[in-house]
Amino acid sequence: MPLAVQQWSRHPGSYSLQEFVNTLMQNAGAHLLGLPVALADPDHAPGEWALWTATVRDARVDRAGNRTLIEAQGLEDAAPEAKVAKSAFLVRYPHVKEGLVGVSFVALGRYAGRDGSGGPPVLDAIIVVERGKN
Repeated sequence: MPLAVQQWSRHPGSYSLQEFVNTLMQNAGAHLLGLPVALADPDHAPGEWALWTATVRDARVDRAGNRTLIEAQGLEDAAPEAKVAKSAFLVRYPHVKEGLVGVSFVALGRYAGRDGSGGPPVLDAIIVVERGKN
């Protein structure tokens, strides 16, 4: 998956990230972990691929660790279960990405479980694509 996404980011063509990942998953006979499922099941096992759409509520750049920690608010259009999808989650992105507050984005990565006991779901992202300011 990381190599396919890296290639897509160099030559996205007419596919959005969502379309590209959905096509890959369909061809592999797999599925993506939905944000509503991760929010509703605190015991869901980590490791599944997920593609979540959200707005950045807060972002902290960790220059020493060369990463960005994103506190996100799920968007209503990310899933039919709008009430559930509006809950918060965290994204750990292994690159420095400046100026993210208020930006809507799509993040692809592996579900990493919860942030502590009873904390929000965590996505270890391999790519974060900005959709624009809100």
